[in-house]
Amino acid sequence: MGFDGWSSHLITLALAEPLTTTETGLLRGVYKCVVRLSFRKDDRMLTAIGFGVEEAKQRGQVIEFAKKKAVTEAYKNAFASMALVILRNGKVAV
Repeated sequence: MGFDGWSSHLITLALAEPLTTTETGLLRGVYKCVVRLSFRKDDRMLTAIGFGVEEAKQRGQVIEFAKKKAVTEAYKNAFASMALVILRNGKVAV
């Protein structure tokens, strides 16, 4: 649970494209992540998507870092699309 009653849920984290080998011999992986932010107080939800791309020699490293980048991008996109309104009484609304 985040500040002021919000929570997040990772809905999907999956390979978006098959692992391929680049011209330089590196493995390339693309992952897609979908996250949902829920704001209990305002009874609102926000869903966002992020993609993570990684190129490396080792398969495990490609998968680990591409997943991490996808999750990070999904959260960044979710929070970037959120609008905060500061009311005259000092309260904040989403």
